[in-house]
Amino acid sequence: MPLPPTPSGLPFGAVMATGAASALTGLVALPALRSPLLATAIVIALGVTGKGIAGLARVRGLRPRFGFGHFTVPVGLAVIALGLTAGDAPGVTVVIAVWLTWATTALLLVVVVGPVAADRPGLRAVNGAWYIAPAALLADAAGAGTLRPLCGPEWAAALDVMARACVWAGTAGYAALLIVGAVRIQRHGLHGAPRVAWWIVVGCGGLAADVLGSLAGTLSEGTLAFTAVACWAIATVVLVPVTVGSVVFLAGVRSLRGRPAWPPAFSSGVYALGTAQVGILFPSLPVAPLAAVAAAETLVVWAATAALRVRGAVLARATIPR
Repeated sequence: MPLPPTPSGLPFGAVMATGAASALTGLVALPALRSPLLATAIVIALGVTGKGIAGLARVRGLRPRFGFGHFTVPVGLAVIALGLTAGDAPGVTVVIAVWLTWATTALLLVVVVGPVAADRPGLRAVNGAWYIAPAALLADAAGAGTLRPLCGPEWAAALDVMARACVWAGTAGYAALLIVGAVRIQRHGLHGAPRVAWWIVVGCGGLAADVLGSLAGTLSEGTLAFTAVACWAIATVVLVPVTVGSVVFLAGVRSLRGRPAWPPAFSSGVYALGTAQVGILFPSLPVAPLAAVAAAETLVVWAATAALRVRGAVLARATIPR
């Protein structure tokens, strides 16, 4: 039985991209930009949330529909939580952000992944946006790791259990989707799947490397470290055709109009973070220059995407009859 159409947008795509850009400023010697970018991510999150609530209020009685793109919400919240921790924000704000991350992930697993598992829509339905679901579980693990220093020792064991469960569930989900995605492309190509969304395959692998690597130090587990390198290697391999495809597409575009999508910015951002984490885990691997290049590219892509989206919004507003 085919699933009903679901929303394909990425409501917190800008939050993820802006938060990732904030976290990368140290890699490109621009630490002064960290706080302004984080503040921008928070403002965007509040604005998108307010707009969504207002939209629901206008259409009372209609049941909201969710898609895989809504997993950007917990990932964006986790990015904000990590940024707040790095900026020495009050602990209560970090706790709130992490709990919201967990709650939204749990909700979306039920209302998005549940129906897909029950109805089995077929390989043609698979696209890059699906990879945000395991990324949300990885973000949950990062949130648990973030709370660990803020809570007393009585909570440490429970948070460690949650971090392990979420990081392995997210990694397993990523691995499963890599297989499903490969079969989908082998049988049906990219027809019917937004090509820009396949950047998220790179982003999920980078996020897995970052979270696995971070928890490897916290939990002192070598298996996490080696799995982090494996995820990073997969993301690096996928990065090549995705980048080439994007360059070829842009080369054929005569003028940049409308509002470009966020996946290249936030995906390259978390890839840069994952690359940096691999360099910390294994100093013998010469990946630090790659992390710096990816970080610089992310900031450039973020700035260009933000500028074009603002320009598109202004032009669209100017064409509305008064």
